Amino acid sequence: MEKSIVKKTAFMGVIIGSAILATTAMAGIKSNIYIEKNDAFLLGGSQPKAFNVRGQNTGPVAVKVMMRPQGKDIKSDVFIATIAPGAKFSQDFAQKQIAVFRNTSNNDTAIVKVRVTGFTKGLGMRYQLPKK
Repeated sequence: MEKSIVKKTAFMGVIIGSAILATTAMAGIKSNIYIEKNDAFLLGGSQPKAFNVRGQNTGPVAVKVMMRPQGKDIKSDVFIATIAPGAKFSQDFAQKQIAVFRNTSNNDTAIVKVRVTGFTKGLGMRYQLPKK
């Protein structure tokens, strides 16, 4: 009888764990990104499939959204849009593309609330400080 209880408990653990993983996969990534003055936040680059970023600029300064091909530098950035404070956005990025969020201010920190969906497993995230 004890073996039956252990098996049922283990089985329920597997079901609950699977439900949590499925919910996480469906929900994607939600985050508030804080970008210091003159800095940029980079998302992606080596992912084998596309992803989507949608969100809102919740900070006091405009943020530029750009696309950078994998393995390229800042000179290769392709301008997509400037997101004003309070504005919402949605942008698709193809496999191996990098989403670049650049703070346009010399004085203030930018804040962008994002939700990333599509391919998010192991999606690279990093800041790129300006070269001095």
